[in-house]
Amino acid sequence: MSASPPKDSALYAALHGGCHAAPGHFNYHSTPDPSSIFEHFQRTAATWQEFEQAIRAMPRKVKVLYFLRHAEGEHNAAKIRLGAEVWFRDVACTDQYLDALLTTKGQAAAESASLKVQAELQNGMPLEKVIVSPLRRTLQTATTVFSHQIGRIPLVSMELCRETMGMHTCDKRSPISVVKPLFPSVDFSLIQDDQDVLWRPDVRESLDDIQARAVTFLKQVYHDVPETFIAVTSHVGFIGACFRVLELPEYRVSNCEIVPFVLELPK
Repeated sequence: MSASPPKDSALYAALHGGCHAAPGHFNYHSTPDPSSIFEHFQRTAATWQEFEQAIRAMPRKVKVLYFLRHAEGEHNAAKIRLGAEVWFRDVACTDQYLDALLTTKGQAAAESASLKVQAELQNGMPLEKVIVSPLRRTLQTATTVFSHQIGRIPLVSMELCRETMGMHTCDKRSPISVVKPLFPSVDFSLIQDDQDVLWRPDVRESLDDIQARAVTFLKQVYHDVPETFIAVTSHVGFIGACFRVLELPEYRVSNCEIVPFVLELPK
């Protein structure tokens, strides 16, 4: 990873935007705990009730974000099966996995994660909204993992939390008019264009591009989303970009893994 630009530079401002993760709420541990909703992160508060009380008592507004990477997609399985070299050379830029769906394994993982989420919610885990990328694999994941919350809290699709855009067709979204009837529980009203006008066949976003987009997303959630406790169903590239924005240790989230942090911005 390249060195971070000077903190007084315009580039640093564009790539971080004053966003940071409030410390002391979740601790990382390298050994995974498969029984936990956060396999590599542990809540510091003894109970969810104590956690929520601490968050609501903070002197400045914060947002608690539970980032969920989509479950295994057909494109993920194909890349593993073919190998990265063949995938990028022969497949990634074809229409074979356009707006890829989940595999059977991925759907099963999402159903298993749903049971963990439901158990934590019954234990008091606060959750007020689900934001989801408009790609089909994230829509499938969100509506499965949070199936028990459908009709109780809003599920809203936002364009900004998409995967790295351009060239790779697995990251090109379907028209909203196509996916909307398939996911009637999701609110697509924030997405203005039916067709995907952001994806380009000849240019792929750079790391700085997606990190700047992550800044815009985090600021929009912080300033414009009224809820405090929010799940964001997204992608490995975008979640990694959010980690870089917040200057957290580099971490590659696995399929169907949830990673939490508490977002703060300056006044």
